Amino acid sequence: MKKKLSVLYGLSVLALISCSPIRNDGTGDPAYIEDLNRMAFEKYDIGQYSDAVIIFRQILASSPSDSIRYETEYMIALSSYMLGDYPQSEETLLKLLSNSNLPVIKRISALRLISQIYSDEESYKEALNSIIDLFDILPNEDPYKEIAISRFNELSSNLSMSELINIYENKRDLSLSPEILYRASQAAFAEGDAEESERLWSLLKKNHPNAPALERTPPFLRKINTRLVGVIMPLTGQHAQYSTEVINGIKLALRGEAMEILIYDSYGEVSQAIQCAKKLIYEEGVLAVIGPLLSSTSFEVAKICSEAGVPMITPTATQNGISEIGNYIFQLNKPETDEELFILSQWAVETMNYRRFCLVMGEEHREETERFSDYLTSAGAEISGTWILPRGTSDFSRISSEIIIKEPDAVFISASVTEIVQLTPTLRFMGCKARFLGSSIWNNDEIVRYGEDAVVGAVFPGKGFYGSETIEFVNSYSRQYGREPSRVARLGYDAMKIILLASQSRIIDNSMQLGEELVSLKNYSGVSGQIILEPGSSMSYKLLTIQRGRILPLDE
Repeated sequence: MKKKLSVLYGLSVLALISCSPIRNDGTGDPAYIEDLNRMAFEKYDIGQYSDAVIIFRQILASSPSDSIRYETEYMIALSSYMLGDYPQSEETLLKLLSNSNLPVIKRISALRLISQIYSDEESYKEALNSIIDLFDILPNEDPYKEIAISRFNELSSNLSMSELINIYENKRDLSLSPEILYRASQAAFAEGDAEESERLWSLLKKNHPNAPALERTPPFLRKINTRLVGVIMPLTGQHAQYSTEVINGIKLALRGEAMEILIYDSYGEVSQAIQCAKKLIYEEGVLAVIGPLLSSTSFEVAKICSEAGVPMITPTATQNGISEIGNYIFQLNKPETDEELFILSQWAVETMNYRRFCLVMGEEHREETERFSDYLTSAGAEISGTWILPRGTSDFSRISSEIIIKEPDAVFISASVTEIVQLTPTLRFMGCKARFLGSSIWNNDEIVRYGEDAVVGAVFPGKGFYGSETIEFVNSYSRQYGREPSRVARLGYDAMKIILLASQSRIIDNSMQLGEELVSLKNYSGVSGQIILEPGSSMSYKLLTIQRGRILPLDE
């Protein structure tokens, strides 16, 4: 099964490419066409796409100039796409693209949209063809060039060797043709045909002797140790403690397994992480990579792994877009969604009948606090006050006094862990009886450890699952390391378990075969929660609380 492609650009961007009313300069009645054009865009802007299509068609029937006709046909395609009418949108775009006189800027818009339609329909071969054509007409300074390369890599990893060869035969004179041959050689090796992989590499050298792709190691020459997984973590520096926790989890997952790990120190630096990845892949021949720890290093290592066809699982990186770099790049600790805040607001207002809320936010948490506020007011609750914690503040007594005067039913706190474990004891010490609520930031063992009695009973959303396997893991970890596992330790354990599960489903001869098995898993119920392996997929949240010195499901 293929990993569903994510949308790498918003529909709003597509609309803005050419969505501004223009004046008529052709054979139709200029004033009439201009009025229709304005009305059509007004309908489009407020989401009345069906009405927009009708008016745009009236413009076409009014003998507009060529420039307005091209613009109008594109807008009919875009409006149809917004309506979910892919066949109509595709038909309109193909007709538009068949016009040899179509201006380059309109051709770029049309190719971007039709490539997205093909991707949504999982017609990856057609989508790749569109991206290849698009790349050649994009200006060198256009920032979309980099996105086009990313989409090329993602799309090509969904195609077989024969499909890629067929595309190459029809696109051999275009800029990306060497990359197509490289991907075909890579796919042949993944399909178990080393001889064909070598033949395609020879063809690449013959037809494109100066291609940058030739600087890479040929797929058929990369020796792979199917029992070795590389781990990239900052073992020194300010993040070393977290790396130790992740590695402890990985080692616990390997108990009784034939798989081994090879750990490289990234020092938390991007350049060092890149070198670690290259050594692990091309010198050590690892089957997969776990890590890095940080989002900044994960982005760059993901590019190296994707280029080599090596699966990478970052247990801890949270920044958007990492899992979209390649088909075999996965994030376990994905950015949170609005679902968590909605679930919490529903519980607080409807289940607990809380009516008065105070909101406290760190400077970096304003957006999610404002969204939670919107959910509360929509449910009929009252916001008694909102406070922003100054960066670096250590005196929480004034804010605590002001909150207590409001007599809230609940206090929602979205801030850093350090701020949470300082504010909550101050509030309790000064007599605050309100229930503490928080975002999923609270799903952190350090809050339990340092917040102590002050945070008992706090409620927050999370992805935790606490079945028998989780209890067994917690007990095993505690026996081995003398303390309960942190969240990052759980994520490290799950990353390794996912690789083990995928590698046991069939005989694995190379990294790309493992990648396909990882893609087919789609989701995994681990000790850190329900893990979704597809990019852009939402998580399943449940409400958690702090009781008996640990984080537990609220309903226990």
